[in-house]
Amino acid sequence: MMSFAKKNVIDGISKTPLIDLARINKEISTNVIVKLEKYNPGGSIKDRAAAYIIREAEKKGQLKPGGTIIESSSGNFAISLAMIGAVSGYKVIALVDPKATETNKALMKAYGAEVITVTEKDDTGSYHKTRIKLANDLAKKIPGSYRPDQCFNVLSSLAHYNSTAKEIHEQTSGNIAGVVCAVSTGGQIGGVSEYFKDHLPDVKVTCVDAYGSAVFGGPSHAYKIPGVGLGWTPRNINDTTKIDYFYRAKDESAYIAARLLCRHEGILVGVSSGAVL
Repeated sequence: MMSFAKKNVIDGISKTPLIDLARINKEISTNVIVKLEKYNPGGSIKDRAAAYIIREAEKKGQLKPGGTIIESSSGNFAISLAMIGAVSGYKVIALVDPKATETNKALMKAYGAEVITVTEKDDTGSYHKTRIKLANDLAKKIPGSYRPDQCFNVLSSLAHYNSTAKEIHEQTSGNIAGVVCAVSTGGQIGGVSEYFKDHLPDVKVTCVDAYGSAVFGGPSHAYKIPGVGLGWTPRNINDTTKIDYFYRAKDESAYIAARLLCRHEGILVGVSSGAVL
């Protein structure tokens, strides 16, 4: 391998750029900067947690060569795992639900993953619990399998503590007033909030959830924003006192904001990023 090249695609994860929203910032009273996680090899911030969790599983002997990775994910985490599986020689089985986009499923399959669509709803009217149950059942039946289990694996928040948050701190030299993150399985907001309250306690951390999600309690109902929300509080959020503000975004607002970012800044993002904006 040439010394100036990465060992493989996994080593290309992180060091994503910060971009100033030049046009939008002219119209508002604050300065907003976005971190373009889509520049990770798998196209999202989920590459960070996926790589960290798989690396730790390999170190502990929980995932051996030729093994199978089984995960409940309809989106970016499954795509990240599929990418890692392709370069590392693992089979990947992704449990998705009917809300999974055709694009996401096509990407998983392109990397060689097996995609199983779960159509049975759980007691919250979503599919999270039934997907997780099937993933756990498959892991018991398939020899040499490993469950990253992002909803309940605290390694996810550690990945963002040691990578995402630290990177933001270094790139900005700590010259920021606040950080805004979306929440679903909780790894990103859990790790980022922990890091900043440990290192820069004056930085305000805002968590964005979907209107209709029950991550922080309250009644749950159907919503359309993909990539955010759950029917319960995930294990990765172990201290909500380190989150300063909680905000629930409505479907329409998230879709409009995502389109605004594309049309005015040339930055194409998903709806969950629209919710954060």
